[in-house]
Amino acid sequence: RKRDHRASLPPTTPRDFTSHTMAGKADEAATPEAPAAPEMNPKMFVVPALMMGVKYLKLDVNLYKTELRIAFACAVLFKYAVIYFVYLTSQKAAEAGPVTVKEKKMDGTEEEKTMTTREYDAQQIMSAFKSSLFGLCITCGIHYKWGNASPLLFQAIMLPMGLFDDNLFKIHVLGNEAVGKLKRPFKAPESPFAALAGEQPAAAPDAIEDKKKK
Repeated sequence: RKRDHRASLPPTTPRDFTSHTMAGKADEAATPEAPAAPEMNPKMFVVPALMMGVKYLKLDVNLYKTELRIAFACAVLFKYAVIYFVYLTSQKAAEAGPVTVKEKKMDGTEEEKTMTTREYDAQQIMSAFKSSLFGLCITCGIHYKWGNASPLLFQAIMLPMGLFDDNLFKIHVLGNEAVGKLKRPFKAPESPFAALAGEQPAAAPDAIEDKKKK
């Protein structure tokens, strides 16, 4: 007569089942979450596409310096006009509550500072103005030093496109609500190359608050 091997096994109690279930949940909790895939901005491919198009069509952009200078100047004036319009609109908008930001001091320490929505928007607009002014100086310097017209072509297209990536442009011009990624204070822009290298991006303000509650 065949012996039933199941009869020799010790009986499983509900307590043993609960312990195995809890151990499985602990293992799942200990498993780190996979990093989110980096967001690819279509604007990243504009310059390579333009370079390939110019090379494929065998165009000499230096033959169109006058036209490209005019196009570049118009793009710069248009961008600064939009920046000024966003500033005027932000100062007329209703207050959305205090905004707390962290500012770095000269010694490397961080200090929390609370400001109004209008003050924060004005600070962001001034920062964007300085950044665009620096880029303008670089482009003009390259064109003046080496006489290359390619930067004029690229910037004449990239400057207007860059407005659609600005958070305040989305809020005050496009009419998007200041929630999620557009909630003040704005999250620092992430680099897709840093994400691929395994660097952890800074957590959003909502995520920090949720962690504190837990």
